[in-house]
Amino acid sequence: MATKQLKIPAEHPCYAAHFPDQPLVPGALLLHWLVDSLQESIDDKPYAVPSCKFLAPVMPGSVCQLEFSGKDKDCDRVISVSLLCDKQLVLKAKLHYRLRQPQQDAIYE
Repeated sequence: MATKQLKIPAEHPCYAAHFPDQPLVPGALLLHWLVDSLQESIDDKPYAVPSCKFLAPVMPGSVCQLEFSGKDKDCDRVISVSLLCDKQLVLKAKLHYRLRQPQQDAIYE
């Protein structure tokens, strides 16, 4: 399993509306930042996110730990992702990427 640090910006224009007195990071924006962070390691963007569960709120300024591993199957690379903030699991997702050449069920850890 690979890990990366994901720093959540303390300031963002969306926080004013999501929620003014107690801002939370919107789930769509969190997923966007997560995909951008993974792109540094995977060098591609997913074509599908078949599952994504937001398990706890993420506050602006949080420093989170991104854990991910992948498995190649047929023409896809399936990446399983967990995001932890202050050691609390806040997000679990599966992301699908297209492989440039089909592989024989390789596993990456």
